[in-house]
Amino acid sequence: MSNVIALDLRRSSDGDNEVEWLHSLIDQSLGLLRDLLAAGGEPERTDLSSRIEHCRAVLAVDDEAGVARALSQQCLSRCREVVSHAKQQEVDRRQEMASLVALVREAVMTVGAEVSTLHSSVGSSADRFQAITALDDPRQIKLRLIAEVNALKQVTAERRPRSRFVLAMLDVDDFKSINDTHGHAIGDQVLVTLAQALLASVRPGDLVARLGGDEFAILASDLTLRQAEGRFARTISSLGPPPDGSGGTMSWTPKVSCGLAEFSAG
Repeated sequence: MSNVIALDLRRSSDGDNEVEWLHSLIDQSLGLLRDLLAAGGEPERTDLSSRIEHCRAVLAVDDEAGVARALSQQCLSRCREVVSHAKQQEVDRRQEMASLVALVREAVMTVGAEVSTLHSSVGSSADRFQAITALDDPRQIKLRLIAEVNALKQVTAERRPRSRFVLAMLDVDDFKSINDTHGHAIGDQVLVTLAQALLASVRPGDLVARLGGDEFAILASDLTLRQAEGRFARTISSLGPPPDGSGGTMSWTPKVSCGLAEFSAG
């Protein structure tokens, strides 16, 4: 017994037990890490999981050449990369979810005041929202939500009361006589002169169109009938003689007739 104590064999035995216990702990930790990585299903994590399993197999046998240590360092370095990537994914996921919350809030605000008149549209959209909840990928959820928000906005826009506008229809008096007397080239100049005057009299967003021949139409928004009468009367009265094709102007001014109609709520 004294010889055993003198040689300190008991301490060596305890040290061996500690090494064995640490070896087992490392093996179990690597096994848990392998299972965690494999559960993700991502290719890069599956590859790392296979490397860890290989490292465990090497650690299970004697490793005088230090192969297990080198493999462990490689696995540790790769694990750090995966953890860093996972952290960034979590940040991205939170940002995506924040944007989804903003989209839902926008959708609610869009239809909130008019939901009583949108039962069928909102109902079908609600069914699609329910289907979206079954999706796992935030990016897919976001794309689907964007489509739903746009659809709700479109329905809401269609339901809003339309603003008033005035339809004006104009034509040149005795236009056939102008063509017959002065020629079609002068007739064309009359049409160009009238078109330019009409374009100059409207605002951005109003529509000026030629219906055919000497007939024109204008859609002017946010005008009352009385306002439109004054505007187009001034436009017609400002018309001057058309060009004569040789650098001068004709000695006469074309006459234009105009009819107006107002559209307003009710």
